[in-house]
Amino acid sequence: MKRDTAATGRLAAKIGCRIRRKRDGQFDLVTRNSSGFTGPLGMAVLQVLAAVVLAVAWHSTTPALADQPEQKKDLWEFISPFSVCTGDCNVALLAGKSVSRTPMTSIFIHFQGPETWQWDDAYIVTLSASRSLVRYGKYFSIDPEIGVGRYLGNAYGFETWLSLYLRWRYFPWSDYVRTSIGVGFGPSVASNVFIGQTGLTTTSGVGVANYFSPELELGLASQPSWGLVLRFHHRSNIWGVIPSNTDDAQFWTVGMRIHF
Repeated sequence: MKRDTAATGRLAAKIGCRIRRKRDGQFDLVTRNSSGFTGPLGMAVLQVLAAVVLAVAWHSTTPALADQPEQKKDLWEFISPFSVCTGDCNVALLAGKSVSRTPMTSIFIHFQGPETWQWDDAYIVTLSASRSLVRYGKYFSIDPEIGVGRYLGNAYGFETWLSLYLRWRYFPWSDYVRTSIGVGFGPSVASNVFIGQTGLTTTSGVGVANYFSPELELGLASQPSWGLVLRFHHRSNIWGVIPSNTDDAQFWTVGMRIHF
């Protein structure tokens, strides 16, 4: 930049001017009228040349537009469901035991401890697949999921669901232990069940209910492809809102999730 300013100063001297740097860092041009330009026309030419020199001096000290900082990137990201998976797809295999005799409100609203939960001899194994379709940076995502489950033990039959998960993905310790909490909801179709004194058992027919499932996922930051999942698998008729011939069914499940 010093070389550009010196060259500009020599150009100014040839037309009888000198460049003066002001206190605020800007440049001013002083004309000495010794360049041979006389009369009104000569003075007009001199003023035009002086303006050109001043513009060159200002340009030599102004950062290029390309050097200006880039605008902040929009954190919202919308992913096509038909694009190639780049870590935003996953498959989870979970298994668990029924706590259907303990209302969900007792666990998540009244915060009754595990020692008060009423377990029974009904079990479930589930397989689900999901993909993030909307993300907000590293903080939040919206993930549709499709899943199938098999009842075992005192309850037998099947379940399938289609849900939409809302997940919060960032915590202060996420650089060491990946942590996400989420909740999914959507329609569920399953074998009808009945809650008796011995717990969950299967009855005849198939019913539609609402699937609602809070979950926690943990994983090492150094192993982004693997996660440990704890999920409360719950389906109900939402206090009678959905006409149904089945009782509520819920299981505490745990398993692994593979991201790809």
